[in-house]
Amino acid sequence: MLTDLNFLKYENIMEAKTLGFCWKRQGLPHWKSKRIHLCIEFFVGLALLSLLFLQKLFFLFFLLGFLTQHASVKKKAQEEKMKKKLLTLALVMVLGVGLLGCSSPAADSKKEENASKTETQTQQQVAEFIITLEGIDGKTELTQADLAALPLVEKTIKMTKKDGSETGGFFKGYALKDVAEQLGVTGFTSITMEASDGYSKPYDKATVEAEDSLLTVSLDGEELLSVVAGSLGSSAWVQNISKMSVVK
Repeated sequence: MLTDLNFLKYENIMEAKTLGFCWKRQGLPHWKSKRIHLCIEFFVGLALLSLLFLQKLFFLFFLLGFLTQHASVKKKAQEEKMKKKLLTLALVMVLGVGLLGCSSPAADSKKEENASKTETQTQQQVAEFIITLEGIDGKTELTQADLAALPLVEKTIKMTKKDGSETGGFFKGYALKDVAEQLGVTGFTSITMEASDGYSKPYDKATVEAEDSLLTVSLDGEELLSVVAGSLGSSAWVQNISKMSVVK
């Protein structure tokens, strides 16, 4: 029995040696086999790297698409918000214009009424005065009531005297040309203005019709019945006027 086992063992060893010898004879050399293994390992590694690169590239494309979509949604939201603001502003402007249009006649009417009241109050505040008239047919006196229908003019007129000092200020009164027309005086050469103390000064027709020639009722808020002419020197201004003489 032992002999049989040894014989089988011997046969197995010989068979293994024979098979090994055949593989060595029919197989590839050792160095070629190693090169093939290295090539296989290289290509496998390259494939893995390619897969990793493609994975990262796909992730980048996905992230870029997500960001682009997010930006687009945000931009649309901002545009919608801006449209709402513009629409609201347009509605407010339309309503404002409509309200102004509706209230404009009433406001204008109220302004005219206030202006009329102010003018009436101003006329009532003018102190009564009497100026003697000469050279006018059918008229011997000029009073505040005679000029109540005329507009009250407000002007700042200042003159520098020879000594360098300044005179004048904020005057309220009536334009001399309106006073002459109100009295019916048209064809005249001059009108002599005389103060209560006897001082007088002739005003020719051009001076009477000048824009800055006034019959004043106040100066800087204080009562002052006088005649001033911005086109003439301050020596031609007549304070406390009491008489007008028309020269035809």
